[in-house]
Amino acid sequence: MMAEGGATHDEAPPPALDPFAARVLAMARAAKSDAVPDVALRRAALESLASLADEPCSAVTHEDITLAGPASPLAARVFTPKSGQQGTRMLYLHGGGWTAGGRATHSGFCGRLAAASGAEVYLLEYPLAPEQPFPAALEAAVAALQALHQRHSGSLIVAGDSAGGTLALALTGWALERAIAPIARLLLIAPITDVAHLAASRRDRASGWFVEADVIENDLHHYLHGVTPRDDPRVSPLLRTSFAGFPPVHLHLAQFDPFFDEGESLGERLRADGVPLHRTVHEGMIHYFWCLPRAIPRARAAAEDMGMKLCADLRANGA
Repeated sequence: MMAEGGATHDEAPPPALDPFAARVLAMARAAKSDAVPDVALRRAALESLASLADEPCSAVTHEDITLAGPASPLAARVFTPKSGQQGTRMLYLHGGGWTAGGRATHSGFCGRLAAASGAEVYLLEYPLAPEQPFPAALEAAVAALQALHQRHSGSLIVAGDSAGGTLALALTGWALERAIAPIARLLLIAPITDVAHLAASRRDRASGWFVEADVIENDLHHYLHGVTPRDDPRVSPLLRTSFAGFPPVHLHLAQFDPFFDEGESLGERLRADGVPLHRTVHEGMIHYFWCLPRAIPRARAAAEDMGMKLCADLRANGA
């Protein structure tokens, strides 16, 4: 039996699904091939979608910079609100299954997030698999975090969506365990939290819900390279022994996302371990919707909601 929201290709979309999101899914299903796309095609498809369905934010300026990396300089794009800054900075780790994504796919969203939060957002171009498998992306995130703390004083937020949310959780754990590079807040958007187990939402939305199960498996094959076990907490952060000591978390989930259940499980673990949690479920939404405002108009309001809640929390708590 399919769980609620787990419609197959031949069924009518569930009534709660946003009609614009339903249209995106219908187009993705129509274009789906039986073959799993290779990495080059995966990257090109995501970038093509972003070029059609994302939009730049006029309320920010942006600049491309480099940060000191573990082996070579790391590229980053910095989004600065035109209305002025709070002195808060955000390190943003993009989604894309650890094999795709970057400035071409997340610049619009990071601009909107910067404008809404008042933070200066650093979108990091971390190394991708299969050219650089795990732990290269995490090592780059660690280096970027250290570089930002050396460059600036004041509050620092770590944020990420999807696979970038996995990295954001692993990076926060790394910083906590070493008692260095303090992180004021953690912003997670539809994070992947457990690749060692198959949650119900991933089983029920294995195909036709924007993120295909066979594509996820292919991404993991490239990312882990047959070496790193899936139950490593740096890869499946839900399997950490404890989240005690983590900074307050802003967790945003999409109702019709294959990763919804593991996001909910993360929220339960955070609460159980005493971590302040601000949880939002974006009703009717699908994975990656936040980057598709031209196709799914509610993406604009969602980015504003994410940024404003973060800003209000920081101001209320003097962070």
